[in-house]
Amino acid sequence: PYKPMRKAPSGRAQGKGKKAKPSPAAAKSESLLAPELVREVSVDEATLAQLRAFCAKPEASLPFEPSQLYSPTKDEKFHDETQRVSKVRLHKEPLLFDILERVARDISASDDKFTFSVVRNDVSEIRYEKGGFFRAHSDFLSCTSNVVLEYTLLLCSTPPLPPDAPVLCLGGETVVHGNGA
Repeated sequence: PYKPMRKAPSGRAQGKGKKAKPSPAAAKSESLLAPELVREVSVDEATLAQLRAFCAKPEASLPFEPSQLYSPTKDEKFHDETQRVSKVRLHKEPLLFDILERVARDISASDDKFTFSVVRNDVSEIRYEKGGFFRAHSDFLSCTSNVVLEYTLLLCSTPPLPPDAPVLCLGGETVVHGNGA
């Protein structure tokens, strides 16, 4: 639910459910912009603590379900444990959106090309347990437009380990692929 909007150019939005057909110039421009949008940003510890507290509250105890993948060619979601093993639950609480809006404002303040906003449809909380993983895959997009670009905001809310703690979490890295990669 994390969407950047360009601060300069304008265009016409397409209706929900329609496939965007960007012009060749727009497609080239988007492919050049994508690397600029993949970056590491700091989120203050107070905000992360609020996120952790929110997810730990009893009313946030929605059941986790197996994560799904998305097939753009079939326009459907599916489950495949050879490609992804994780659990997900969707949140729709206004308090969570309020917290994430602050994060989007902070990121926007540091960007001279885009203004980022949170679409208040749902927030996916994804958990990876021992042995969990994901391979390169497509995710479902909630908006198709030639004006608004939809991106995913990944926040790791795992509390930092004290310097003298044994390493409890081992794993690979998160690789973000652009469209068509």
